[in-house]
Amino acid sequence: MVTKVLIAEEEDETREELVKCLTDEGFDCVEASNDIEGFDLLRRDTEITVVLSDILMLKAASLEAINVAQTGVSHNRDLEFIILTGQGGSKEAIEGLKLGAIDFLEKPIDLNHLVLVVRRAEEWGLLKRANRQYKAALETDDQVKIRFNSTARCGVSVQTVGVVGVGQNIVDSNQVRAKQERERKETAAQIIQSSKLATLGEMVTLVANELNQPLNVIRMAAGNSRRRIFKGIAAPKYLNDKLERIEKQTARAAAIIGHMRMAGREANKYPESVDPRNVVTNALDLMREQFRLAKIEIVTELAEDCSSILGHSIQMEQVILSLLTNARDAMAENDGEAKITLRVFEDGKRVYITSEDTGGGIPEDVLPRIFDRFYSTKEMSKGTGLGLSVSKRVVRDMNGTIVAENIGNGARLTITLPIVN
Repeated sequence: MVTKVLIAEEEDETREELVKCLTDEGFDCVEASNDIEGFDLLRRDTEITVVLSDILMLKAASLEAINVAQTGVSHNRDLEFIILTGQGGSKEAIEGLKLGAIDFLEKPIDLNHLVLVVRRAEEWGLLKRANRQYKAALETDDQVKIRFNSTARCGVSVQTVGVVGVGQNIVDSNQVRAKQERERKETAAQIIQSSKLATLGEMVTLVANELNQPLNVIRMAAGNSRRRIFKGIAAPKYLNDKLERIEKQTARAAAIIGHMRMAGREANKYPESVDPRNVVTNALDLMREQFRLAKIEIVTELAEDCSSILGHSIQMEQVILSLLTNARDAMAENDGEAKITLRVFEDGKRVYITSEDTGGGIPEDVLPRIFDRFYSTKEMSKGTGLGLSVSKRVVRDMNGTIVAENIGNGARLTITLPIVN
């Protein structure tokens, strides 16, 4: 069965290109140029299962359209919404996800990404329908296939006195469950990646300041060398020293850029042995300039000998970055001492990573909810509410735990992970 997609887009040329791309990929597309036309199509055409909706076109009512369509248009089908946002429309995208959208696309739209997102929506809808049909079959008197194994039961005289049978439901639900689990993992990985890129984007300006230092040294060393050459007093040893300095500063700048690039990559598919001390050190390297400018003291207490953990180093760095970012923001709102203490230690069975700050602690009414998805006490422009939620998911997937508590004049977050031999 061909999936029918409703494309609701105000700009004619954009809508035409979206229709052409998805039609070429085998989708059955219908178009709407305004919200009234779009809702009319949804009411009349019950075969529509995927909707691409433009936030700007639907105006204030567009976000509520997800709830309206999923509850009012039809109770017998699943509508998978994909939100189309303008450049920088992260606020609308997050609101759309809260209301039930499966994903979002930001303009200008990459057509390969478009096809991938629509395919994912198509598969997710098929999985939900298959799961619902399977549950309905079990709840009704419909025929269900059973594998029946039996064996004769003999008495003391070796005569058959009965039969023992075992029935097993062989409805093929394993494949559905496997697809659902794979979909869940893919969605989780995308959320982690989005949160990580948001954190890196926040650090770009401050990392640029750190890059200015080696670039300034390189410029001055090159300028002094050129002046001496122009005056005819450039000794070979002097030039050699300047060139060595330029090489060192070039390597320093390359290391900063390289680490940012590595941090932005998606994690490997399979977990690996990770040194938790390296995770903490790498995350600190990315934010060290921020802490220096904010006059925040950093104290590290890393065990000399520490066992490894099993996971993804890039994802674990994202967890530490999230803890450091929250600690930095908390101390920015409080006067007094600004200090972050990071510790890594173990007890023979588990590795512990702790982050303590002097930011005044977490309000008691907020403490139980800080790991909830999309929950944030920050302004929309300063946080997405994904950081600690993503951190908890990463740690949980590594068979670990993360807890928060107030201590003295600040907060402590403790990550506990099993040791890997």
